[in-house]
Amino acid sequence: MHVCGQTFRHEEKVEMIRYLLNKRRPEGGWGLYVDQSFPMSTAEADSRHTAAPPTVFGTVMNYVTLRLLGMGPEEGPMPEIRGLIHKMGA
Repeated sequence: MHVCGQTFRHEEKVEMIRYLLNKRRPEGGWGLYVDQSFPMSTAEADSRHTAAPPTVFGTVMNYVTLRLLGMGPEEGPMPEIRGLIHKMGA
């Protein structure tokens, strides 16, 4: 965010963190794509957002994003997410 000169208020960071954590797959990570076919309601789009199985790339990108938004490495689910990254990358 510093590179583009963009800053976020604390409330915006909290909301982005909440959104990303709510989009985690049951397996604990994130996938690469959103499986959507149009038209669909917002509820249908939200429920299908996490249709892709978790991947190392998708999970790492979201982990790094959470860190850049201010989550600490031991905060909340971060150790679990990091463990999943190691497990998937092995």
